[in-house]
Amino acid sequence: MATSIDVVKRAGVSRATVSNVISGARYVSPELIERVEAVICELNYYPHGVARSLAAKKTFSVGLLIPRIASPFYPPIVSAVEKTLGKGGYSIILGDSNENVAKEEKILRVLAEKRVDGLLWVPCGDSNVGFIRTIKKSGTPVVVIDRRLGTCEFDTVVSDNRAAGKKATEYLFALGYRRVALLTFSQKIAPARERLEGYYEAHERSGVKVDKSLVCIVGHPEFKNARVKLAKLLQKPGRPEAIFACSDLLSLSAIYETRRAGLNIPRDLAILGFDDSPWGAFLEAPLTVITQDTQNLGIIAAQMLLKRLNNKQIDSPQIVELPVKLIRRRSCGETGGQEDFHMLGSIV
Repeated sequence: MATSIDVVKRAGVSRATVSNVISGARYVSPELIERVEAVICELNYYPHGVARSLAAKKTFSVGLLIPRIASPFYPPIVSAVEKTLGKGGYSIILGDSNENVAKEEKILRVLAEKRVDGLLWVPCGDSNVGFIRTIKKSGTPVVVIDRRLGTCEFDTVVSDNRAAGKKATEYLFALGYRRVALLTFSQKIAPARERLEGYYEAHERSGVKVDKSLVCIVGHPEFKNARVKLAKLLQKPGRPEAIFACSDLLSLSAIYETRRAGLNIPRDLAILGFDDSPWGAFLEAPLTVITQDTQNLGIIAAQMLLKRLNNKQIDSPQIVELPVKLIRRRSCGETGGQEDFHMLGSIV
């Protein structure tokens, strides 16, 4: 196996030059960088990770903690983060809290013990903010993704969830529906609260009275839990004319229970989903959705963290709110929808 001494001899440079090319700690001319990198490739040389970390006083690793790896929403974010950080010379250590606060705290402690250089965090809620505050004060930069906290002291990248709730509900009102049910998840989670706020705002702006019996909140975005509550909602007198489902799993629940009740989409019940998994475009009535820019959630969060890691001057925490998009198909009864099949590229 090749060593750094082999690279030094073959490239005809000093050990310090090879070290600086690998670590980027000091300036090296482009010509020397090209020469050293060519030799590294030729000899198939791999720098010793521990030695590199000791020299740079970094682990070149970043913790990424998400709440549900099984959710179709998070893998694109993980992929975007990994690619962006990889270009900056960092690898990720991935953790899954499974929406459990105690497990989340345990993983955060493990990441701190492993001395990750930075942390990207999709929080279960505000319960572990105190510990995160301690991590940040120790010099480890933190970026919050997807779920806004009740404090503005951390760099944060989120979608405009209030606008999402408002946009979806107003769209259904514009199509003539008045009894619009909201199928959403735990209000301990910021996006769920914000989408509900947008739902209420749309009612107020449109002059439609809110029927709170149509607000269906499930403890977790789990298929079975949502199905049970939906079945009861669809059996009640004065059932909804449309359902706005606030996640992919909740959209599946709505579709399943609608069919089980013998109802036709969209003739008997319109359904508007959230996010845009590939299956939605292939339904008999392709699914109208509100979609988030998941890739940019990951890219921007990783870029923000890299700026902190590279000591670029940022005076105060940055808050970035990404716009959402309505993709019109036929599940709400609109025959002239966009029929947007843009997600096909992700499954081929």
